[in-house]
Amino acid sequence: MKKMITQIAVLLILPFFASAQLIYDNGPLVNGPGQGLGGADASYIETATGLSTFGFGHATSTGYRIADDFEIPAGQTWHIDSLIFFAYQTGSTTTSTITDLSWAIWDASPATGGNIIAGDQTANDLDGSYWSNIYRTQEADLQNIQRPVMANRVATVGQLTLGSGTYWLDWQTGGSLSSGPWAPPITINGVAATGNGLQFDGTTWTDVLDGATSDPQGFPFLIYGTVTTGVNENQLASGISISPNPASDLMSIKVSGAESDITIEVTNTLGQVVYSALESGAIFNHQVDVSGWTSGVYLVTLSSAGKKINQKVVIR
Repeated sequence: MKKMITQIAVLLILPFFASAQLIYDNGPLVNGPGQGLGGADASYIETATGLSTFGFGHATSTGYRIADDFEIPAGQTWHIDSLIFFAYQTGSTTTSTITDLSWAIWDASPATGGNIIAGDQTANDLDGSYWSNIYRTQEADLQNIQRPVMANRVATVGQLTLGSGTYWLDWQTGGSLSSGPWAPPITINGVAATGNGLQFDGTTWTDVLDGATSDPQGFPFLIYGTVTTGVNENQLASGISISPNPASDLMSIKVSGAESDITIEVTNTLGQVVYSALESGAIFNHQVDVSGWTSGVYLVTLSSAGKKINQKVVIR
């Protein structure tokens, strides 16, 4: 699912930051490549999903913030160089009106007692802002140009290093216009529940829900840097793949080189376990029938001997 936005982001970002390497993409945002005005890309609200929210408030002027999580797999260390966030101000042109951006990384969900381990919620770390070649629209109005989405970068200058685990990234954006800035949610055709994002209203962190359907929403962001890999004892297996992604019928979990039994567990955005199984072979292809599952984002967790590997998948 992530390649849809990655292809766009790489083309736009690399001319500015040639040494950057994309190591994580929490998208996608584009579901209508080339369908916007003049061949631009569209991130449109699909009529069939019943969703209604163009974007979520996280403006510096209001004190609101938003957050979403990411996973660093077992055995990996990430050396983060920069972060890219997306926001728009209704009525802007394709010349960015974004003026500031603050961010922080938490060691657990900010809604459940996590602690900030990097970043600064009060500092303006905006390092660059430019049009992402994306318009946020409705499906019935693909040529609308009221909401050009900006890609907004903060640089960590390679000084941020994180080991394996689950982290939460929160951010806040300011702009020179009166509207927003607004953060567009992850957008996937046929999927109403796209993640487990949070919003802070100045006092409390709460789940991000669509205004019409109350489906939980996630937020796209990009992480650039380098990845180093630990020794074999930190790995569950030499080869793991989950496909197709998105899936609508059968989802295959393939493992080769497993050193011990592997527990497979799938949870939804509410943290509820919807599927579990145990595999004991060194090589296996475990198939899961997802045809009856509710469309949305799920987390597949493979566990063995105290180690875990997580991967987000989309069911539609």
